[in-house]
Amino acid sequence: MPKEIIALVFDFDDTLVPDSMNALLRDKGVDVGQFWEFQWKPLLLKGWDPTLAYLKLLIDLTQTGEALEGLTNQQLREFGSCLSLYRGLPEFFGQIRKDIQKLGDVVVEFWVISGGLEEVIKGCTLITSKVRDFWGCRLTGDTPTGPLKYITKAINFTEKTRYLFEISKGLRKKDTGKNPLLVNRYAPERQVPLSNMVYIGDGVSDIPCFSLVEHYHGGAIGVIAKDKHGKARREILKDLIRRTRGAHSPDYKKGSDLYEHIESAASIIIERLQGQGKAL
Repeated sequence: MPKEIIALVFDFDDTLVPDSMNALLRDKGVDVGQFWEFQWKPLLLKGWDPTLAYLKLLIDLTQTGEALEGLTNQQLREFGSCLSLYRGLPEFFGQIRKDIQKLGDVVVEFWVISGGLEEVIKGCTLITSKVRDFWGCRLTGDTPTGPLKYITKAINFTEKTRYLFEISKGLRKKDTGKNPLLVNRYAPERQVPLSNMVYIGDGVSDIPCFSLVEHYHGGAIGVIAKDKHGKARREILKDLIRRTRGAHSPDYKKGSDLYEHIESAASIIIERLQGQGKAL
């Protein structure tokens, strides 16, 4: 009998690394406050989807004379390779797998679902080399290597849940990339039941995933970086407390509160599987 799989699924920005979008803008000399307050917010008031709004503005900045002129996916990957990781990464992945597998004869897999830029994530090989697969927003140009001009994939809040179902059904990105409708096919047997998932994220964009995984008795865990202050921090904390089993600083070192919470969430899943008579 195949071993049960426990999937640890992560958001990327402000969960595994500090916000890479803001870091990219700053690196290119863009005023981050102006971008979000005076360019992005007005689009929301006009009815734009939040993810499409920021991607549209990013494309605007790549046009002639703008800050990101000539930006390519190769440059995004190079930028991603320079990202700082939160404490305890990337060693966390091997350590937590070993500790969880001591609790039961299971397979532990890692995944990333992000509303950030997929090419930036791809460049962060310290993370992507440890995960089974990852998804993010995609941009392209007139040629695969040319300057970015078009949006080819936008992952908003609820769109993230689509990839939980892809993981659950055992679908692979190379297949669903060619045929996105595969995710809608009926699959009575799930490779990774939603009840075997632990989702780790940092805020409002993760709420649909938190809610879905919790509904099926998996685990939802919030993280909040110390650079969040004042009223904004309180509002984020309230959302995380309502939707998850707790919120911790993004410290993945063994012995940290977050590490122990993830390990405990996995142990609850294993205990439930053992109670159901699953072979572990």
